[in-house]
Amino acid sequence: MYLTGAVYICIGAYPKELQAYFTTKIPKNVVLKQILVWSYFNAPMVKRTHYRQNYCHILLYSGKEASINITDPVEGWAVFNEDKPDPRRGDWYHGWQKPMNLAEKFIRHSTQKGDLVVDPFVGIGTFVLAASKLGRVGIGADISVENLKIAESRGCQIK
Repeated sequence: MYLTGAVYICIGAYPKELQAYFTTKIPKNVVLKQILVWSYFNAPMVKRTHYRQNYCHILLYSGKEASINITDPVEGWAVFNEDKPDPRRGDWYHGWQKPMNLAEKFIRHSTQKGDLVVDPFVGIGTFVLAASKLGRVGIGADISVENLKIAESRGCQIK
């Protein structure tokens, strides 16, 4: 089977979670192409007894023949420095929310206009909204009715 799609899995920065993904068996025609990092520095810092985790690992899986297309050299780094959505700025809806700029970059790098973008954990709809903005077809699913209501209030159609 010839696979051309890409899968971005945002897994956080927790050692046990990383270990679970790295020991999971994946199909032979799918490869872990790269480990990306999203870092942010706008999270409030309070006195702590350990280092603050201000990053998220993103596993990029794809078919062996698939590639990404980065036309802007500024976006070609494996570390993405994007502020977290922040309630102080009014662009925050959920604790696991990813920035719209990050979603748009991944979609631009992995798809063409008209392509299908699937988010099986759509949450509040960031990647579906980014797909639509970029001329792709975005669909998703989530088990949280509360999250889907937020996604709908942001412009997603719920079916």
